[in-house]
Amino acid sequence: MPANYARWSTSLRKMNPGFAYLLWDDFDNRSFIEQHYPWFLAVYDAYPREIYRADAVRYFFLYQFGGLYADMDTECLRPLERLFESGDVWLGRMGKDPDFSHSIPNAIMASRPLQEFWLLVIHLLVENARILCDATAMADKGPEALTGPILLKDAYDTYLLSDR
Repeated sequence: MPANYARWSTSLRKMNPGFAYLLWDDFDNRSFIEQHYPWFLAVYDAYPREIYRADAVRYFFLYQFGGLYADMDTECLRPLERLFESGDVWLGRMGKDPDFSHSIPNAIMASRPLQEFWLLVIHLLVENARILCDATAMADKGPEALTGPILLKDAYDTYLLSDR
């Protein structure tokens, strides 16, 4: 692990000593999908680059286990335990413009297990997988839209508009 990533992940563990810390690699991620969500494995394997898979698997982890997901380049500045005192899903906001397509980043997210919001995100992953069959559309969209923060914002906006 690069030194700066080690420092940042140490900050997360140091500020949150009661949290279990799990680091999953690409092999672990694929094994998780294969074991728990085999119906998604063909889509997972068809992604053209690892970033698509890294984006997609985090939504499945949060649905299955809940907890906190944070990219390795995330520095923790204060304890996060109080976050879990209310609500079921926690997403960040980047910037002040709620209409900015990247305003809901997927770099740090938290949730209780089995939250239906993640099912919506997973549904959108499956819907977007059809675009992967069209190389021109995929080049226009990229991982941000198909599996990353633009997809997450679309799910967020859709969820807020629902009756649930």
